Amino acid sequence: MDIARIGQALTEGAALIASPSILNVLPLILLASLAGGRKAPFGIIVGFVLSFTLFALFSQALVTALHIALYYVRAAASILLLLLGILLLADWQPKREGPGIFTGAMIGPLWMPYAGPAMAAALAQAARGEVGTTGPVIAAFTLGAAIPMLAIALAGKAITNRPGFFAGHGAGLRKTCGMAMIFCVVLTALSIDAQTMAKGVIEARAEEKQTLAHPYPAPEFAGIEAWLNSQPLTLKALRGKVVLVDFWDYACANCINTLPNVTTWDTKYRGKGLVIIGVSSPEAPWEKNPDKVKAAMKRFGIRYPVALDNDLATWNLFHNKFWPALYLINKDGNVVYSHYGEGNYGITENTIRTLLGLAE
Repeated sequence: MDIARIGQALTEGAALIASPSILNVLPLILLASLAGGRKAPFGIIVGFVLSFTLFALFSQALVTALHIALYYVRAAASILLLLLGILLLADWQPKREGPGIFTGAMIGPLWMPYAGPAMAAALAQAARGEVGTTGPVIAAFTLGAAIPMLAIALAGKAITNRPGFFAGHGAGLRKTCGMAMIFCVVLTALSIDAQTMAKGVIEARAEEKQTLAHPYPAPEFAGIEAWLNSQPLTLKALRGKVVLVDFWDYACANCINTLPNVTTWDTKYRGKGLVIIGVSSPEAPWEKNPDKVKAAMKRFGIRYPVALDNDLATWNLFHNKFWPALYLINKDGNVVYSHYGEGNYGITENTIRTLLGLAE
């Protein structure tokens, strides 16, 4: 068992307390805790952890069996949370209950599509068949997210646990929670969270490259089923060029959000020595279909080469864990920069310019 990976998942789960991705469901947890008995916060968190872990473990098989892209699952969860927020804003009163385990179990699957990088890593392990390490990572991630939620629920319970509180403040509290849910759902729909907004400020002021402390030789492409928009390429043949490798999946919402920037870099810097290679790394088996990848490339305006890494062979050689993931390779064939997920666009482009010798 990889203790370091589990510890990282626990930390990343706890860190999400500052993000709207967790604030989407926090008002529900808080209201259910207040409306329930003394042990309701604990029951809700237990139900949340168990249902989220089980749902996440089987989500890969579920989306594969139903041929549903994960961004559709996220969209459905957003709609349900938005409707709940509207109901609370209209002063809908949740049913008062005791232990709260059932409520927590219902909240878990609603939050699953919003999980962060540790969750993506766990799903990547599932896609590679590393099921033995997936469960503990997901459970640690969920527990990390649940601990601060439990603390907030207990604090809210202590503050409001006074006779007649709900008679005087219940409606206002429900409406406030409803507005918070709607606001957070909109923020996450726009791919904005506390970390992204902070990064935006940093990127606007970034004027120097960000490179890895210890560059390493880029592994060669392997196990590529087919090349689209290009004849087969090798990194050895591309020495002397700056290469950007983008691991993506056409059904990944976060990958889709990065594509406008990646395609813009291709347009701006292709003639100046940049080669962008998209590595299509499917999360579900039905996403291996070349025709669907071609359709997505046309839809998103991808004109650079795309390698179909359907068995995740190149993904594994790069020791990649996330969708999307960017790796910048310098003219000597060394990986000098990497970034996972959305954001960091200003820093990434500035690093591209530096490697091309275009930095001002």
